[in-house]
Amino acid sequence: MWTLVCMALIISLFLYQVLVNTLGNKRLNKIPGPNGVPILGNGFDFLMSTESVFYYFRYLANKYKNIFEISLANNQYLVLLHPEDVEAVISSTKHNEKGYLYSFLRAWLHDGLLLSSGKKWHQRRKILTPAFHFKILRHFNSILSDKSAKLAEKLQSEVNRPKTNIYSFITDFTINSICETAMGTALDEESSTVSKSYKKAIHELGIHIFYRSIRIWLHPESIFNLSQLGRAHRRTLNFITSFRDCVVQKRRQNEYFDDLYTKIMNESGDDDDFFSNDKKRLAMLDLLLHAEKQGFIDSEGINEEVDTFMFEGHDTTATALQFAFMLLANNPNVQVGHDTRRIFFNFGLM
Repeated sequence: MWTLVCMALIISLFLYQVLVNTLGNKRLNKIPGPNGVPILGNGFDFLMSTESVFYYFRYLANKYKNIFEISLANNQYLVLLHPEDVEAVISSTKHNEKGYLYSFLRAWLHDGLLLSSGKKWHQRRKILTPAFHFKILRHFNSILSDKSAKLAEKLQSEVNRPKTNIYSFITDFTINSICETAMGTALDEESSTVSKSYKKAIHELGIHIFYRSIRIWLHPESIFNLSQLGRAHRRTLNFITSFRDCVVQKRRQNEYFDDLYTKIMNESGDDDDFFSNDKKRLAMLDLLLHAEKQGFIDSEGINEEVDTFMFEGHDTTATALQFAFMLLANNPNVQVGHDTRRIFFNFGLM
């Protein structure tokens, strides 16, 4: 009896997949991409290490050039490689809902700016736009300069090695930078145990989400939550949220930062007070706390946006920096060429 039920279910899924692929996505089917199998799509193609997945995507990019399509179970994805195609997508304010794989971030980021849409997205964006005002960004110069100098020092120690993996150096730099600018907490000044645990937790979350995304049997929430990976994911999330709650609570109790934000945006006060006091630096979290007092956002919204800042601020920046280093390594003439001289000239060093 159960055998017949299982066979009927498998046949139904197979027919449903064929129906969806032939009728529902005619336009997508015209786009080239690696061949998949019914129901699973290209799911089997990604049963490999994360390093191998990276090289596999590079192979696909080289093969299909501008655009290709892959499928995981019943979800199809377009991979855009041409800058103009990417620009057309990311510049749209109408179609700002994220794809299916982004749902794996929801347990962490909830309805933060990255995952929200519609009226809520526009409202949050309006609240957060002042965080990128030049007056606020100028305040972070000393922080970023300090972190950059430390990164350069660490990379200098690797120069004479035949090869080195810069991943840990770059992610350490970006996490330290975004944590201090977004939350006002210097991880490299925190206790060694807390700092290392938080950085490790952020790194582990990324691994969990990537691992889950390429293993389609872990896509359903019910199965993922019961899996060993799902349990580890919850433990990691609990630690990150506890750390964030502690930082937010401490910052909320300090009236100085709310006053400092008001002074900066009103162009009053002493610039030395704004930009030179290492012990009293403004953070993006202070903008959110200021908005909370104005009734524009609640404590839950603050948590969502702080987590979103932490994720987007370190992950995307780290990825971009690593690709930049790879391009420089593959084009060594640029390192000592026109661009380098221009940079030195702009800073008055030539």
